[in-house]
Amino acid sequence: DQEFCDFMNKHFVNLWMDMTTREGNELALKYKVKTYAHYLILDADGNVVHRIVGGAKLPDFREQVARALSDKTSLKGTARLYAEGDHSQTNLYNYATALRLASEDSLFTVVGKEYLATIQPADLAKKGNWMFARLAIPDRDSKYYPYLIEHKQMFADSIGAPAINAFIESLVCRDIMRYAMGDVVYDKAALE
Repeated sequence: DQEFCDFMNKHFVNLWMDMTTREGNELALKYKVKTYAHYLILDADGNVVHRIVGGAKLPDFREQVARALSDKTSLKGTARLYAEGDHSQTNLYNYATALRLASEDSLFTVVGKEYLATIQPADLAKKGNWMFARLAIPDRDSKYYPYLIEHKQMFADSIGAPAINAFIESLVCRDIMRYAMGDVVYDKAALE
């Protein structure tokens, strides 16, 4: 995509590295690259400003890369703001987003739960907030699960019916598997 290439060339000095080479392996060790695809955005001194683990299609990938251009959205910038005490809803959201892109799951869980405490249940249906669904609704016993079921159409309108149905199905299937494996005594009323 020429427009994306122009954007990248305007804002970055781009380097593609084959991590199976000796030089690539050294970089992978230095920057703790464990999975591929892996994108690092470094400052002039070689410090990580932003990290993206995995890929995405355009225009989503461009948006992920563009987050590196501001301290208010980059991994390095939002981490610094958070460490300095900025736990505002906006910074919590931006920091959690950067952590998720960087596949920093443990810290994403901590910051994500802090962010969830700042929103109302209806806000979970907003497209940008759906990344917190597994934190807010880890199972069918969650306090948000009945809200999701009661407002399923609102979630489907915002997120998309296939994603909502798959999410609910995964929660129900988890319970069914627990019954099937004998981990839990079958309770017809609870399952229904």
